[in-house]
Amino acid sequence: VVAFDGEMLLQGRDDDVIVHLKDTSCLQQVEKPQQQQQQQVVKKQQVVKKAQEQPVVKKAAGRVTSSKGVGDVDLSACGDAVASLRTAPGWALLSYDGLSLVPAEAELETAGDAGADVSRLQAAVAARRDEVLFAYVTVLYGDSKRVKNVLVTYVPDSLSGMRKARANMHKPAVERFVQYFHTLLQATSPADVDVQTVMAKLKAAGGANYGGGDAFSGVKSQAFNSYSAKEVEGNIGAVEYAVGTPTSVISRGF
Repeated sequence: VVAFDGEMLLQGRDDDVIVHLKDTSCLQQVEKPQQQQQQQVVKKQQVVKKAQEQPVVKKAAGRVTSSKGVGDVDLSACGDAVASLRTAPGWALLSYDGLSLVPAEAELETAGDAGADVSRLQAAVAARRDEVLFAYVTVLYGDSKRVKNVLVTYVPDSLSGMRKARANMHKPAVERFVQYFHTLLQATSPADVDVQTVMAKLKAAGGANYGGGDAFSGVKSQAFNSYSAKEVEGNIGAVEYAVGTPTSVISRGF
């Protein structure tokens, strides 16, 4: 298509054939694909420009996105306490500070008295009975004094539905941050956070019940006495040792 004195000419394959076009509708049909391409280019440029104008948000260390995909909870302030409690007895009580969970109270590397540790944790929960709380407690369990970890979620019944929903939304994020725990304890009142409940949860999580404490000591004493009696009843006589120079087994011929 060429322009000649304001009129459009259509030149075919033969150079001798030139047709005057008074109707320019065919010209619009020719130009339409080009306009669509230009519009697509403009749209792409607008999308790129908009993406460049948006600020880049970097998450701080310890920030964990909840599995529900609704909001984040920042646990970075709890890192040191959680790391200590993974291997040593004690406890830490976590409470909200805006969208962050921070250690409200903590006792780390205690003497390992489970009753005393859990009682102090229970008192700390009672002092904040109207809040959503998380607690990470480590006790020494059984005669072998194995380290056992319990993650406690405290959501009082008196709270509104919205605050309860936020606790349930952030609970998976707290579990992923803590990582190591043998059992979970869901509490709705300070009375639920007592040493009997904690030990019962650990006992149930342990699978087979081999006992613990005085009961397990009784089982060991009974087994010792039983085997001692069987040893007396045995038919093995006294052992007599040969006198002389021992003969090397290696030097014997076979």
